Amino acid sequence: WQTLVRHYSQCLLMYETDVLPSLGGLARTFAQKSGHTYAAGLWLEQMPISLLWTPHVPICKD
Repeated sequence: WQTLVRHYSQCLLMYETDVLPSLGGLARTFAQKSGHTYAAGLWLEQMPISLLWTPHVPICKD
């Protein structure tokens, strides 16, 4: 999942605001197929490790 999110978030979508809703749709599909629970951007089955995430690159906006 982390690899999918990293690659998908680097895609050039038409609107920047499309990224999170699109990832939410992917998460719903992944949850249905895997039986895992997705909540607020994290998988409950992997909660401890998921809370330790860090951005791949510094986030800054001009």
